[in-house]
Amino acid sequence: MGRKPGPWAGRAAVVAFWLLAWQLAALAVGQELLLPGPAQTVWQLARLMCSADFWQRAAFTALRVLGGFILGGCAGSALAVPAAFCPVVRRLLAVPVQLIKAAPVASFIILALLWVRSRWLSLLISGLMALPILYTALLEGILQADGALREMARVFRLAPMAALRAVWLPEVLPYLAQGMRLALGLCWKSGVAAEIIGLPRGGLGEAFYAAKLALATGELFAWTAAVLAFSALCERALTRLLASAAGCLCAPQPGAGLQKRGRAV
Repeated sequence: MGRKPGPWAGRAAVVAFWLLAWQLAALAVGQELLLPGPAQTVWQLARLMCSADFWQRAAFTALRVLGGFILGGCAGSALAVPAAFCPVVRRLLAVPVQLIKAAPVASFIILALLWVRSRWLSLLISGLMALPILYTALLEGILQADGALREMARVFRLAPMAALRAVWLPEVLPYLAQGMRLALGLCWKSGVAAEIIGLPRGGLGEAFYAAKLALATGELFAWTAAVLAFSALCERALTRLLASAAGCLCAPQPGAGLQKRGRAV
């Protein structure tokens, strides 16, 4: 019996299909100015990666995007916990959270230019876009926690840390992990968009704008591919970090709950 193709074979086939479709579309258009092919894009990307300017711009934008992601996560967590246990707070926060979700990103970017320097614009916008997603994910995870497990922790009088690891984290982490992956991709998109409008010196957005002015479509595609690659790498690193954290934080502590129960008795 032949061996079944692994998951990587299927992914490679999908990538090859879309690269072929892209190449055929580029050949049909026939003008690199309008639609460069994958080979031209890869060559432009390789050329850009050989320069120090590429990595300086990447570091400039990545630090602000990831910083905004962390700030949005901290703010979302600080709001979600009281909202989960207090319906009044939850109702009060529903309006601004929905407003941030529904309003166009460009509106926030233009308004934010009145409040902060363009150098920090991507940090603010990334955090603002991450906040409602992470708030909603954490809130949903807390509200959907198994009531039987919560009651068991109360009856057995588990220590707070033991209850956190045995009840809350296993229930909340799947919701939070999904929200974090979604928020991270949105942070990259909104952060780069903020830089394209605000044009801070030294960011990826400035490079996008310069390529657009020069009608360098191949370079524009290359910068886009770079942002997609950075976003994918960050998401993969986040996935591994969350898996590692789940294994450590949710590990049972033998005897912790029983010791607490014994002291209570």
